[in-house]
Amino acid sequence: MAAFLSMPKTPILALKRSQAFMNNLAAKCRELNPLTHLSLLSIGLVVAFIMPYPIVFLEIVSILFLSIWTSFFKKFSRQFIQTVCLVGGIIFFFQLFFLPSGQNLYQVGIFRITQGGLNRALTYSTRLMAFITTILFLTHLIPVRDLALAIEQKGVSPLLSYILLASIDWIPEMKRRLRKITEAQKSRGIETEGSLLTRAKAFFPILAPVILSAIVGVEEKAITLEVRGFFSQSPKTYLREIKDQKIDHLLRKFAYFTIISLIIGRILYGFYHA
Repeated sequence: MAAFLSMPKTPILALKRSQAFMNNLAAKCRELNPLTHLSLLSIGLVVAFIMPYPIVFLEIVSILFLSIWTSFFKKFSRQFIQTVCLVGGIIFFFQLFFLPSGQNLYQVGIFRITQGGLNRALTYSTRLMAFITTILFLTHLIPVRDLALAIEQKGVSPLLSYILLASIDWIPEMKRRLRKITEAQKSRGIETEGSLLTRAKAFFPILAPVILSAIVGVEEKAITLEVRGFFSQSPKTYLREIKDQKIDHLLRKFAYFTIISLIIGRILYGFYHA
């Protein structure tokens, strides 16, 4: 027992130091300008479309690894499984079994796996999964309001930044409305749970209030924007400024250089294989 206690704790110390380093790195990354995050993650979007599927798969794994050190890992991983894996699996299945081409590898009944179908299934499914994963990670990493504010402070029209903010926030807002209206309908005695037929009957009593509340919400937002002088031509001030540090400029230049290099490489060497 004494010998066990006297064993060197180097691995434990190394693990703690690595965790502390990653936490500090994550804190530094959160201080970056939202446009810098957007530029760096744009590399992932380009890679998802022009690189071979093994590299695209490594991109997905890398984003998942990065998400471990973030505060939103649980939520991100749950949405990754529910959305990315589901969509990727559906695309893979249809491309593999319903669009066969090339050499026949395996056959079960009417379903057959071919070399061309397998390559196409791997390519399309990994590309789509990488694209969705990057967008999902971006929405968790960058607060949408900060991104819209950073774009506006760079000289973009406030109308465009508001459209961006409203477009991204539309689905979560509709989910909140749907949840509230569903709870309200439950309190009125409408059955919203149970068999498929029961849920189908409750669909229209819930759908109509959701649509009407969304229409009313649009009018309320328009009035709010007008009252706050959104359409005024006078110079606008901000409650807070999004800082743009020297490291932000360097990282954005690196991102632009990488994206241009990838595109030129795709054109010159043709490493895109559909």
